[in-house]
Amino acid sequence: MTIGAYRLNHKPFDFMFLPDADHIPARPREIMALTEASNDWLSFWLQNYEDPDPAKAEQYARWRRIRGDWQAQTNAVQAGAAPAH
Repeated sequence: MTIGAYRLNHKPFDFMFLPDADHIPARPREIMALTEASNDWLSFWLQNYEDPDPAKAEQYARWRRIRGDWQAQTNAVQAGAAPAH
């Protein structure tokens, strides 16, 4: 439902898929992975910070594309165009 709310409101999002996890992760490694990803996401959006860890380069490239698409969509809406779905 959360993803639907983001889409409906034209807000950027990303999600993490943990194939062996329960709906609400309970294993320490899963919790740690989700916490780190959430911290990275918030730091990226709120502070424009990117962790220099090379293992995260793909994540940040994807987020830069998401941010660029969102900014283009926001600019189009402000200019009076209909939002893309």
